[in-house]
Amino acid sequence: VVCGAPASRTQKTSGGDSKIEVGAAESYEARCREHFVPRVDNQLKSMEL
Repeated sequence: VVCGAPASRTQKTSGGDSKIEVGAAESYEARCREHFVPRVDNQLKSMEL
């Protein structure tokens, strides 16, 4: 938990590139909507607008 607000999402904190990773407290952190940082896929990063 980052701020103490009720968490509605989980943030992956490990550095792996896989979308799904088996783990617990060492790999994920509870986050509220304000502190959640969505994952941006490499495919979307390279898109030209």
